[in-house]
Order: sequence, then structure tokens, then C-alpha cells
Amino acid sequence: MNRAKASLQKASHLLGTHRDLVVTGSILQMLSRKTSNLAYRKTLIRLSNQSTDTQATYAKTVQALLQAAAILLKVIKTLLPHLRTRSHWPKAAKPVSQAFYATKKSGERAVKGDSPAQFHEWRKKAKRLLYLLQLTQVAPDTRISRIIARVDEIQAKLGDYHDSVVVQDHFQNNPPERATPILIRHSLRLLETRKRHLRADVKTIARHLKSI
Repeated sequence: MNRAKASLQKASHLLGTHRDLVVTGSILQMLSRKTSNLAYRKTLIRLSNQSTDTQATYAKTVQALLQAAAILLKVIKTLLPHLRTRSHWPKAAKPVSQAFYATKKSGERAVKGDSPAQFHEWRKKAKRLLYLLQLTQVAPDTRISRIIARVDEIQAKLGDYHDSVVVQDHFQNNPPERATPILIRHSLRLLETRKRHLRADVKTIARHLKSI
């Protein structure tokens, strides 16, 4: 199981490279809709299309996806005999309670510190909690269904926040070609506004989760 987990983490990293490219293009498209300046809008759309259209990027992406698919198939082939022979999986009450506590503490640290790294850690904890709930709560009652929905909202908002941080870092440290300094500053302001709104949204959802 430990070897399978390590292999899945490697596949996740390979898929993450492709995801970042897709997300960058998607956020640039979103920024183009947020600006009223026609020249900025056209440039952002062009940058969005260029983020995944270069031949080198395409070849690298295909290679990463093929490697990830090969890893996933190998893991499935390795685990399948064990899944067939086990009559049941261990009860997940303890892992779920641990995930709840970890998500709660991580959220408190993020709200207090308000740093991208802390929000990213909160997102990872919330995603693990969501997966555990979805796997273990086959027929959830009304309260558990509301909790699952809230946790899903939290991790989705935190995911959007993380994507904005990734694109913002890209604009600051590796500006796209043909992007003027004025356009870069304009895009960074839009991204900062988006991040502020997402932080406010996720804090509100977290408060509602506590009241369930």
C-alpha cells in the first residue's frame, strides 16, 4: 500500500503539470472578461491560447500524461488481487475524525496567518477530508450531506485561490512574452482582487460549517 501511495503521488505530480497549464489558460480567459480595455482583453486571450498551444509544451504534456497513465495502470494491476481477496476494509471512523481535526486546525492557522502557503495547506487537508467522507458515507443523513457539501465548497474555493496564486507567481517571476508592464500590473491587480474575494468566501463557508 505504501508503494502504491508513492506511485500515485508521482502520477499526481505529473498530472499537476498539465493541470497548471490548463488552469493558467482558464484564468487568463477569466481576466480578459474582467477588463473593459479592449487591447488588454485581446492580449490576455492571445496569452491564454499560447499557454498550451506551443509544440514543445504540447509534447511535454503528452509525455507526462502517458507516464501518469502507465503508473495508474500499474498500481491498479498491483492492488486488484488484494481488493478481490479482502471481504471488507478497516473502519474509517478514526481517519475521518483525524481529518476533521487537521482541517479545522489548518483552517484556523490560515485565517489567522492569511498567507498563500497556509491556504494551500488548508486546501490539501480539506480535500483529504472530502475524499474520506465521500468514500465512507455511502448513505449520509441530512447533517452529513450538508457537511460534505460545505467541505466540497471550501476545497473548491481554496483550489480557485491556489490557482490564482500560481498564475500570479507566473506573471511576476516569468512574465509572458509580448505582455507589457502595464498589462502585467493590470492582471496582477485583478488577480489580487480575485484572491481577496475568495479568501472572504472561504472564511464565510468555514463559519457556516461550524454551525452545522
